[in-house]
Amino acid sequence: KKKTGSAIASLTKTAATKKKAKPSSMSSFQPKKKERTLDQESLLSQFAPAAAVAQKAEEKDSEEKISIRSGVLQVLDALTGAKVELQVPTLKLLVGFLMAYGLADVNDKVRSTASSALRDTVASDSAKNSMNFLLPVLERTLKDGKADTSCLVDL
Repeated sequence: KKKTGSAIASLTKTAATKKKAKPSSMSSFQPKKKERTLDQESLLSQFAPAAAVAQKAEEKDSEEKISIRSGVLQVLDALTGAKVELQVPTLKLLVGFLMAYGLADVNDKVRSTASSALRDTVASDSAKNSMNFLLPVLERTLKDGKADTSCLVDL
């Protein structure tokens, strides 16, 4: 004779009418399984858009650090505007630094300042005499998007 209550209990897995099996002697020595826990914040951070991740990295910079980096780039920009004659080795270092570090900065203000400094450096009178160096470096960077760090060997 089947009870309808036990059929429902077996579907819902309640222990109302089921008999518990006695644990074997081997199962008592097995370690208990730990319950898995899920950190909701770490799960959601895996699916964060790239812009949010970049914004978090930018937020770590203080205004003071951003101001310092931007100021250094403004000084380099003023160097070329002051009609200072730059020799080719110095020009290589300056262009390499601006491309590798200035244009790769996470802050928009710093990138903009670096872009302006690089533009003015390339347009300067010193650079006109060394276009055979500048054009290949700029073309390689524009082609693959990676700065040519060979110019920074002396640093």
